[in-house]
Amino acid sequence: MIRLGVSFPRSVRWLLPAMLLGLGLGACHPGAAPTVTPTATTPPLATVTTPPTRVDQLSSARPAVSGHDALTATATPVASPTATATVPTATGTAAPATATATSPALVATPTAHLPATTPTLQGSLPGVASEITVPPGFHAWRWGEVPDPPTALAWGPDGRLYVATLNGAIMSFGGDAQSAERPVTVATGLVTPLGLAFEPATHGLYVSRLGGVDRLVDADGDGQFEGRDKVLDGLPVGRHSTDDVEFGPDGKLYVATGSVDDMGESGQRPQLQAGILRLNADGLDLELYASGLRNPYGLAFDAAGQLWATDNGGDVPEGQPDELNRIEQGGDYGWPGCFGVGQASVPGACEGTLAPVVTLASHSSSDGLTVYTDRRFPAAYQGAIFIAQWGSAFADKPAGQQVVVVYPGDWTVQPFATGFAHPLDVLVDPRDGALWVADFGRADGRSGGVLYKVGWWGP
Repeated sequence: MIRLGVSFPRSVRWLLPAMLLGLGLGACHPGAAPTVTPTATTPPLATVTTPPTRVDQLSSARPAVSGHDALTATATPVASPTATATVPTATGTAAPATATATSPALVATPTAHLPATTPTLQGSLPGVASEITVPPGFHAWRWGEVPDPPTALAWGPDGRLYVATLNGAIMSFGGDAQSAERPVTVATGLVTPLGLAFEPATHGLYVSRLGGVDRLVDADGDGQFEGRDKVLDGLPVGRHSTDDVEFGPDGKLYVATGSVDDMGESGQRPQLQAGILRLNADGLDLELYASGLRNPYGLAFDAAGQLWATDNGGDVPEGQPDELNRIEQGGDYGWPGCFGVGQASVPGACEGTLAPVVTLASHSSSDGLTVYTDRRFPAAYQGAIFIAQWGSAFADKPAGQQVVVVYPGDWTVQPFATGFAHPLDVLVDPRDGALWVADFGRADGRSGGVLYKVGWWGP
């Protein structure tokens, strides 16, 4: 998924720490498939059946903007923890099948580019970030800086922005809508945290990390997370790891997991890889919610409660697109044998699978996403999906390094903001409706990352 060849010389790239494994840079994790250890005994997984083929086929003329993933690097294996429950591991190769991939039903939404009635920004404009290009009427500025590359964003119930970083820390940012205060480190010691989500009922902070999900505990209410409970552990680790986490409108926790290899070449088929899991907040009732997603880095629910996910296309064969998928329970999205819209690596591999709503540029590493549910961008953006594209790891195949917007209804894709080093996550600020962009690097080449905001000022 994340590819660092753009920022680091080839001689240095292979020396990056093993924690980059979770960003799609790791070699396949050796050893037996791990087991899952929730905070309580895990009941058997629910059986997922392939949904029937649909008749509402996607048009092959859909506009593309593209996506992808991973370098292979040597990584130190993570020891499998002692399990209190064992989930059976499925083995085998891609099952042969034939037919055209099908799409979920799409709901038409007006997409006329109308002016907003209420600008996002009020009063004086913050200083412009001249390196970032945005559409007319929008304004981009630097909201804050992060000492280490940021990997995930979440808005806290305390009115602060929480940022996960590659070095395993969680940082909390205060400040107003226009500028951040100095961040506070509220947790450390997490290995490659790639997702953050607050449970609505208890306000507990759930963090996805290498091979599992933890719940952070602030026992004394001082804003520091002194305790940590393992909610889910021992998930498959290899080329990819545990990706995003989100709480759904049903109160369940949704967890994205990547594949242990590129396109099934290792022959390892752990049951809980390459899909989306669903479980209770306490770790019980674990089930495989959707499968066939090579590396679904980002998850987001829209206003209607529909789950969306990005997916990074494979490296071999060349030309596999990244995807934006509308997630249905029990859906099979094709990996490892089917990718894009009806593209099969083996004959018939797309039979009974669900095609993406949108294909995105190959090698763009389409990662964090958010659905715009505020009313302060122009009408065309309301209900639109913003996707951060980290960029290509291959110097001869440039792509991404931008934020794209997917318009609902006609599902066209356009660049929205460009000029970043490696944007990795996006989030809407509930205070002013502006879009946060977490840049994993810095356009000026210095260490650390930048938190940008993009707001609507008006024509």
